[in-house]
Amino acid sequence: MSGFVGDLSEEQERTLMAFKSSLGELLSHPRYDDQFLLRFLRARKFDLDKSLIMIKNYIKWREEFGVDRIVNEGEFPETRVIRKFYPHGYHGVAKDGRPIYVERIGSIDVASLLENCNFERLLEYWVQDYEKLLEVRFPACSVKSGKRISQSLTVLDLSGLGLRHFGTQTRTIVKKLTGVCQDYYPESLGNMIIVNTPTVFNVIWQFVKPLLDEKTVKKIQLCGDIKSFKPILSQFADDDQLPDFLGGTNKYSNPEEWMSWNRGPWNDPKILEDLRRLRPYVNPTLVSACLPKPSPVLATAATPIGG
Repeated sequence: MSGFVGDLSEEQERTLMAFKSSLGELLSHPRYDDQFLLRFLRARKFDLDKSLIMIKNYIKWREEFGVDRIVNEGEFPETRVIRKFYPHGYHGVAKDGRPIYVERIGSIDVASLLENCNFERLLEYWVQDYEKLLEVRFPACSVKSGKRISQSLTVLDLSGLGLRHFGTQTRTIVKKLTGVCQDYYPESLGNMIIVNTPTVFNVIWQFVKPLLDEKTVKKIQLCGDIKSFKPILSQFADDDQLPDFLGGTNKYSNPEEWMSWNRGPWNDPKILEDLRRLRPYVNPTLVSACLPKPSPVLATAATPIGG
């Protein structure tokens, strides 16, 4: 059995019940539903003791790091500069309804990023984005597709990547962000496709791979140029859900446009209104943050997604 809601073996069901019983009042917030708890159980292969340690560490970290404060802050003033020097964003949905997350790793300028945004703020920005993913994007995709969506499709574009991108500062960021993802937001990744991998990536991969758990590594596919990656990516996503630099039909007039457009069912006002009704406990700041922002006009080839 997969270990997801609705696909549990009898033993997994018993472990889930024991998990909930052991945590007791720590699960008083409605966010801690079965779907949430099963993330931690799957991450620790349904080992009850290890799963309890993991989620208790998460609950402690959430309070100490001030996640609720970060969520309440709303959109970060640094958002535009972070995206400028670290291009990333959500763009459309996969064939199975999962949100598509894209990073253009080869276009990162870490020195300029940290000149304009200190590391602590960068980490807070990433945590808030994970909260949006769990509390708004996944539920919106679930409403749109009519089934539970709890994992994403990630595409990393390495065009232009060189060793200059992977100095000490970059390694520190990668190590910290990877730890936050695996320790506190486990089982959020469904599949990762890394495209336009240059020869130098072999050196970088030797540093990154040991940071990932075995289960995550198995979800990653490494591809070369568009002739290599497009057939693989097409198995997961239709062209009308992808930006042009990934072989999609959505063309943009400037490099920042695909990020600010934030394309997907999570910016559909009707779906967000349904979420407010179905999940009233979700901080309204997170919901509002996912609404479309003023953006330059799209090139004529681009069409709305998620409506």
